[in-house]
Amino acid sequence: MIRRWFIFVIAVSGIFLAQRGTAQSGINLSVLYNLAQKEASQGNYDSARLHCEIILKTDKNNTGAMVLLGRIYSWQKNYTKAKEVLKQVLALHPKNYDALLAYTDVLWWQGENPVALKQVNEALLYYSKNEALLYKKARILLSLKKEKEAQSVLSRVLELNPKDTSARELLGQVKKASVYNTISWETSFEYFNRPYTNRWYLNNLSYRRKTSSGPVIADFYLADVVQNQEHLFSKGTDKLFEFSAYPVIGKKNYVYVSYGFGGTQLLPRQRAGLEVYQKLNHAFDVSAGVRFMQFRVNPDSLLNLWILTASVDKYYRNYWFMIRTYLTPRTSGWDKSFVFSVRRYFNTADNFVNLDFGLGNSINRLNDYVAPLEVYHQNMVNILFTGQYRISTSWTVKGTVGLKNAEYTPQKYRNAFYSSVRLSYSF
Repeated sequence: MIRRWFIFVIAVSGIFLAQRGTAQSGINLSVLYNLAQKEASQGNYDSARLHCEIILKTDKNNTGAMVLLGRIYSWQKNYTKAKEVLKQVLALHPKNYDALLAYTDVLWWQGENPVALKQVNEALLYYSKNEALLYKKARILLSLKKEKEAQSVLSRVLELNPKDTSARELLGQVKKASVYNTISWETSFEYFNRPYTNRWYLNNLSYRRKTSSGPVIADFYLADVVQNQEHLFSKGTDKLFEFSAYPVIGKKNYVYVSYGFGGTQLLPRQRAGLEVYQKLNHAFDVSAGVRFMQFRVNPDSLLNLWILTASVDKYYRNYWFMIRTYLTPRTSGWDKSFVFSVRRYFNTADNFVNLDFGLGNSINRLNDYVAPLEVYHQNMVNILFTGQYRISTSWTVKGTVGLKNAEYTPQKYRNAFYSSVRLSYSF
């Protein structure tokens, strides 16, 4: 309270002295203006506005105080008053840089993006090489979803100043956001030698398309199991086609839906998935869903498997934590497995390392739902280490290595080695 009275006394003293004819030196108005700037920078907008109003009572055309007053109104979300004040400045001084910049901000913050774009273009007629105006134009273009034009403007900023880190970071984000297609190839390998040698290969060709409703994906899987008497390839392979999507159904909800078909012996004859994801407060997400797989046991018999799944995950700074469970009903009870994941991000969401730990008897691989029938109902413990790195704007590489200890017959266990490499190209 004492501090506010002190500020008020200084302000009143300032206008009193200003009215006594100190206009030639301008010292008192400068003191008031500096106080107004300081108060505004500390968030004391009412006090700062009072200082500006006192200055304008003495010098009604003081452009510095008018622009600052317009800024203060905009920070208080009184956009109508802010525009009134700034229009007065521009009527007197159409080329006033601070007023042009402030007026552009007010229009953008108010959501009048087309008008803001027109205003910043007018400002650039006077200041064509100004980095701040160009950067602001790029941000407005992004608000209008004009990514390619924004890229061009940001490239212009970097031509003027290659050391502009804000423009460089935003350009990287824009390029990533403007990528709509991704093609990837992944090859996975699993090996064990008890009670016989078996090498399991699974290749995946994937196409992903980003849409306004969420990504859609088409996958082709090619599986091969090479046994003792065989060499590099087996006598027969299996394939599966799958289509999946992640449609957004609300600001905090999206769905995973998929359907696959084509397997004969190694892969499911059919598989499908449905899962609903919900974003919660404090960076928590939860999900619940179901997976379905149909296997041909013999020429005359089909087996249907239903797997219930649910997850909870949390983002904390550069880390992501996730717990997921899989539950498979059987006539004698439930098969259950649990997965715990922790991920550390570096610089961007595309660069990370990930550790998965799983145990139970419901699934074989942590991230694979195209496994053969024989791997279900096995007790197992496994650990996987994954790393992903974006090589360039277009290329990303991902690798996984892991070990698994699984039951292959009652009370008998074997170790298995697992690895995969994935290369993705985005355009």
